[in-house]
This record gives sequence, C-alpha cells and structure tokens, in this order.
Amino acid sequence: MSKKPNYLYTPWSDWLFIIAPPFVCLAVVFVCAPYFSLHHEVEPFHWFILVMMVDVSHVYSTIYRTYLDPDMRQNHKLLLYGIPLVVWVAGIIMYLFGDLMFWRIMAYLAVFHFVRQQYGFFKLYGRTEVLTPFRKTVSTLMIYAATLYPVLIWHVSGAKNFTWFVQNDFLLTERRELIPYITLAYGLIWLIYLYQEFQAFLTTKFVNIPKNMILLGTALSWYFGIVYYNSDLIFTFLNVVSHGVPYMALVWMYGHKRMAQKTFQFSEIQTLVFSTKGIIAFVLILLGLAYLEETLWDSLVWHDHPEYFSFHWIWGTELGTTLKLFLVPLLAVPQVTHYVLDGFIWKLRTDKAALSAL
Repeated sequence: MSKKPNYLYTPWSDWLFIIAPPFVCLAVVFVCAPYFSLHHEVEPFHWFILVMMVDVSHVYSTIYRTYLDPDMRQNHKLLLYGIPLVVWVAGIIMYLFGDLMFWRIMAYLAVFHFVRQQYGFFKLYGRTEVLTPFRKTVSTLMIYAATLYPVLIWHVSGAKNFTWFVQNDFLLTERRELIPYITLAYGLIWLIYLYQEFQAFLTTKFVNIPKNMILLGTALSWYFGIVYYNSDLIFTFLNVVSHGVPYMALVWMYGHKRMAQKTFQFSEIQTLVFSTKGIIAFVLILLGLAYLEETLWDSLVWHDHPEYFSFHWIWGTELGTTLKLFLVPLLAVPQVTHYVLDGFIWKLRTDKAALSAL
C-alpha cells in the first residue's frame, strides 16, 4: 500500500472540489449565522442557484460519461436506452398509487443515491489500502452510519421545517425516546472505527487523510444539515452543494484523464468539455439542460417560480389527471436514470484502461 494519499486528479483540485465543499458550506453557515437565522426558507434566488444550477445540473453531468461517450453507446446500448424506458414505466405505475406515493418512493431513492455517493467517494480514496476483513467491514459500516444516523434521527423526530421533495414524503414518527439509543450505537461505531484507524497507524505510520476527510465532511454536513439545524435553506445548501459539486468534478476529472491517455474514442462534445479550456462549456451545457428541465417542471407542474419561467408560452398550463400520470414520471426520467446509471458506470470492468483513469 502506498503511504502517499492517492488523489483522483491533483491534490489541490481534489481538496477544492471534492473534499472541501461540505466544510466550506459549514463555514459559510457558521460565519453567516445572522443571515441564516433570518432566512429559513429557500427563496427564489436560493432555489435558482442551489436547486437548478447545482442539483439539477449535476444530474445531467452523467450524460458526458454515458450517452455522449462512443464506447458506452457501443458496449452498453441496452443499459443506456433500456433504463429510461423502464424508469418511465415504473414511474407511471408508482403514480397510479397517487402523487404522494410517487414522491415518497422518489425521496427514498434519492436518499439511497446520496448515501451511495458518499460511500463511493470514501471507497475511491481508500482504493489502494489493504484492509483486514474486519477493518473493511468497520469502514463500510462507518460511512453508512455517517449518513444514515441523521436520516434515522429525522425519522423519529417528527416533522421538520424541511422536506426532501414534498410534504409528508418521508414516513416520519414521533419516537424521540429512541434517539439516545440510536446515538449510542452511532458513537460506538465511531469508537471502533477510530480505534481501528489508530491501530493501523501504529503499524503503517500512515493515515489516509483524504479518505478520512470525506468521512468527516459527510458526518458533519449531514448532522448539521438534518439534525442540528431545522432550516430548509441550511438543509438545501449543505445537502445540494456537498453532493452536486463533487460529482460534477468527478465526471470532469475522469473524462479529462481518459482523454489524456489518448486510447479512447471521444465524441466532439467530450473533446470540447473535457479539455482544460472547456470547463466553461462543460458547465454551460449542464446549466442549459437544467434550465430546460425546470422550465417544463415549473410551467406544467409546480408553478412556483413565475419570476424565472412565466414568460414561456406553456407556463401555467393546467394538466389533467391523465396527462399528469404520464408527464410527471416522464419529467422525472432524467433524475432517476441518473440514480440508476450512477450505480453502474463506476463499476464497469469492460475496460481496464478506463478504470485506470481514476
């Protein structure tokens, strides 16, 4: 095992775009406490920056790794073109049980996706470590606990001033007497993990700082965003930025390193956006796609942001029940497809050279 941190791209870029976001967000929350104490709700300009420009945009960054990639299109056609169709049909079936059931399932899918992303980053930064089976189990349990502990506390604390998607999408209960037991279990996992890390340090004289900072950033941002504060704005800020920015950075880093290897076929768009000078194009394309999607959502379904969409001719269109049954799941296809594809694209073993890009 190398005793040097195994970064994904360069030390400064990894720290800036992947490791630092949750810490930067927390610092902003602490330093700007008076502002956040006066603004609990996600106001329109907050929504535009956080939800549309970061959250929705990061969903579309997957296309650079999939639909715009000639190798992926050639080798995984069934995966790329079958999943959206399956997702749409499944969404229609879900919506048949009511819009609340649809959004409830969507919320839990989103939580699973967010949890798995943190697990993925944690594993990426620990990919060169040789762990005993017990230490590997403890490490896996630790990163899952860092995300699931706040979610469990949320579920037994009753309703909060924020939701994941819509009101009542989570199955919440008032069982606060369970919190001490959940917290005790969480603390024990931390103690076991820290003991294992300390024992490993005594043996190897090495601490994997990037991996452990991913863990710490995850634990702190999820705890403060969900448990400590009861603010829709803080929850959205910590949740969205800590998730979306690192993912977009990962996609660009991966593509840039693959392109440098000169052993892959690249589309013209990939050649543009994965070049050093193409970062602006990378971002602008994502913003354009995100704005297009949100135009459809807000114009046809939510009608929440007339300041950004009311000039579109379709804005304010009222959909009948039948149209909603087909349209709402269709509009959700990009998001859920992102969830599903993300579970595959970083695990494919068809090209060892592609995997070595990270």
